[in-house]
Amino acid sequence: MAWITHMNYTNEEGNVYCCLRNKVVPLNPAQTLLYCSSCTMFKGLYKKKVNCRWQDPRDLQDPHAILDPYLEYRSMQQRSVDKRIPIIEAHIGGYR
Repeated sequence: MAWITHMNYTNEEGNVYCCLRNKVVPLNPAQTLLYCSSCTMFKGLYKKKVNCRWQDPRDLQDPHAILDPYLEYRSMQQRSVDKRIPIIEAHIGGYR
């Protein structure tokens, strides 16, 4: 996974995608105070944009501009599973 700077631009409603909360949120003083200010991914706040940096498994350019927070949210929900890891089934009390 590569370290990618995500440039999260606000949409028409003033919302951005937040990786920490894994949801679309308003980019307002409450969000920046309660979440951005203490987030290790936070890399800067601008008038209509917040920059965040995290290891992203997707094949993206660095930096990655996000103009549609809902599209970014949907893209982040598509997780891949490493099929090389064996799945161990546990049986408890005879139930699966």
